[in-house]
Amino acid sequence: MKRFFLVLTAFFLFLTTGFSQTAEQVISKHLETTGGINKWKGFNSVVLKGEIVLGLNESYLVNIYQQRPD
Repeated sequence: MKRFFLVLTAFFLFLTTGFSQTAEQVISKHLETTGGINKWKGFNSVVLKGEIVLGLNESYLVNIYQQRPD
């Protein structure tokens, strides 16, 4: 029984380490999927909109504006 659990644990460790991606691979795949690095460099401004929830009864709407070069 102990041997079975040892083999099962080794198998799952192999699966998690054998197929993991590096941060560079994840970022490059994301850039490729969303149109490429040249398209991202073409953006001059970004607007982020959301809501911040601080507690049960507190929530605030947030707008963040970013524009190049800052």
